[in-house]
Amino acid sequence: MLADGSTLHRRIVGRAIDAAGLSDDARAEALHSGEFRSKQRLGWAINNLNKAGIIERPSRANYRITETGRAWFADNPEGIRSCSEANRVFAPYWFDAEKTRPGVVTEETKAMAEDPIE
Repeated sequence: MLADGSTLHRRIVGRAIDAAGLSDDARAEALHSGEFRSKQRLGWAINNLNKAGIIERPSRANYRITETGRAWFADNPEGIRSCSEANRVFAPYWFDAEKTRPGVVTEETKAMAEDPIE
């Protein structure tokens, strides 16, 4: 939907759900909060695409594709069609609670301890 470089408002959610070909049952599935699962998932996708640098947010609730996104889309014209593909693409951008827990030693915290900023 953003391939032409135009900036689109978040209201495109409905168009994106249409493009995904979701069934009426899938569109109607609601979470305990009352929010539609499809809209929540699309919100996650937008957030992850932004974190990965594939799209940018020039102003609140407005998005457009980046040069990185154009290159990625040229290499992946079918987009992301499975959870395993989404995991591969977006996992580096997901919050990792384990890394932020006090006392947890990671490669990053080891490197910081060995080369402190002073």
